[in-house]
Amino acid sequence: MIKILLIILCALLPYFVYSQQELLPVFKNGKWAAVDTNLNMVTDYHYSDLFIIKDKFICAKEKGNFGLLDKKGNLLLPFEYEKIRDALGPFFIVRKNGLWGIKD
Repeated sequence: MIKILLIILCALLPYFVYSQQELLPVFKNGKWAAVDTNLNMVTDYHYSDLFIIKDKFICAKEKGNFGLLDKKGNLLLPFEYEKIRDALGPFFIVRKNGLWGIKD
C-alpha cells in the first residue's frame, strides 16, 4: 500500500513543484500530515483534516476545530475555529461560534 502511495505521490510531485507549491498534504492510517516538496515531514500524522492555503500555510483540524500553521509547522492561529478560509493579501476568513471574522 505504501508503495502505491509513493508512486502516486512521485507522479504528482512534478505538478506541485511546477506550480511552486511549497507544501503537500499526505494521508496515512486515517490521519493527515504535511510534507515539503523535498518530502520532509513538516507535521506529524495527527490531523483529521488538512489542506494548504496560499501554497505556504497549513490549515489543519484537531479535536473538531481548525487551526493554522506556517510552512515549518509553527502554530499561527490556535485550534479554535469552525472554519478557516483564504482571503486576499495576508488575511484569513475564520468562523468561531457561528460568527465570521477576518484574522491576519
